[in-house]
Amino acid sequence: MKVIGVTGGIACGKSTFTHYLKSKGHQVLDADEIVAKLFEDVEVQNKIMSTVGTLDRKKIRKIVFQSPVMRQNLEGILHPGVISVIESEINKHRANPKAPLFVSIPLLFEKDLSSMFDMVVAIVCEDEVQIQRLTQRDHIDELLARHMIHSQLSNKEKAEMADVVINNDGSLEDFHESIENFLTRFQK
Repeated sequence: MKVIGVTGGIACGKSTFTHYLKSKGHQVLDADEIVAKLFEDVEVQNKIMSTVGTLDRKKIRKIVFQSPVMRQNLEGILHPGVISVIESEINKHRANPKAPLFVSIPLLFEKDLSSMFDMVVAIVCEDEVQIQRLTQRDHIDELLARHMIHSQLSNKEKAEMADVVINNDGSLEDFHESIENFLTRFQK
């Protein structure tokens, strides 16, 4: 059974994609959930406090997306733990595969992790759709949204590197239909 990496820009629909997969009984490992667990670790909290000066995730987001150096420092604290958990779970899965394992990693290509996967799916949407979703979802201004988006590879770049591209510019129903089409093709 395959291990499928899922990536895409912020507010393109990765979480919607993985929630849909979970609702259909698929195994999903989510890097964002791993980060949330790491934030509960006292040692990690101390490192974050000494680096960024706060544990408030909204404040951290604003700081790190306006300062590439701060972002790199925070990634240096969190990413080794995230990658370690993902590698461990993939190894367990490959030792006893029962079904595909989907692994959602926003920075999959940025951190050069594609070799860990049998296939990579990129969830993409138009830039203006992405900005609109991000500003509405996170209640932030357009400038911060653009900083966040431009801190990652573009959707075009991710689409070019992925094995499968799923566009999420339309309605939720359209997106679910696209996911079902992917699953149907994938399971053949």
